Amino acid sequence: MTNYHILYEDADCAVINKPARVLVHSLPGHELDTAIATWWLAQKDTEKADWPQAGREGIVHRLDRDTSGALLLAKNPEALKKLQKQFHDRTVRKLYIALAFGKPPKSEGEVESVISRQPKERTKRKASIIDFGGLTGAKKAMTAYRLIGSVKHKESDISLIRFEIKTGRTHQVRLHAKMLGCSILGDRDYATKPSRRLSQALGIERQMLHARELVFQSPEDKQEVKVEAPLFEDMARILAKLGLNY
Repeated sequence: MTNYHILYEDADCAVINKPARVLVHSLPGHELDTAIATWWLAQKDTEKADWPQAGREGIVHRLDRDTSGALLLAKNPEALKKLQKQFHDRTVRKLYIALAFGKPPKSEGEVESVISRQPKERTKRKASIIDFGGLTGAKKAMTAYRLIGSVKHKESDISLIRFEIKTGRTHQVRLHAKMLGCSILGDRDYATKPSRRLSQALGIERQMLHARELVFQSPEDKQEVKVEAPLFEDMARILAKLGLNY
């Protein structure tokens, strides 16, 4: 079973640097021992706890399979409840960096939308400026963004963008990046034809999205904890190739 790099740990929780291509929860058709939830259940005394939901033991929040970065895990049900409340109350700060096709219309700003399931493809989501009613599971979503830097590559703009999500909706950063006209490179679900071609030309094999920073309160003493997750080699190599600093 894979071991994951622990960035922070105390008596109640830990933050790991999740690699890409790893599921947080196990899904039908996938090996159970490849999911982080399965790995976490086998750590220390985690397995002995009376968890409220089987298959999601200690999972405070989730990252998409091909998104890397900081992932928060609870060691006991009490800590899980406290940490999930922080996410619910939107007191957790979550910063992502993404390498994207194109350039946003402004150097910084906010994107607001409603996000709902696509009725014919249940694993995908749709972002709309207006909720016309009748959308499956439609929820409001807001993301702040700031352009870190941009370069030209074969007549195409490529941007490195920092995103701070104010709400935690499924595929939120990926959808809001696309709404800005900046599909994340390597994103198979929300790519445009130009972004797909550029991803192939650069040899990008997964979406270039990384959960860079997580700020939350320790369940034990309520002290602020700030954790930064280093980039993995694949994304760092592409940024170095393009001359973009993060």
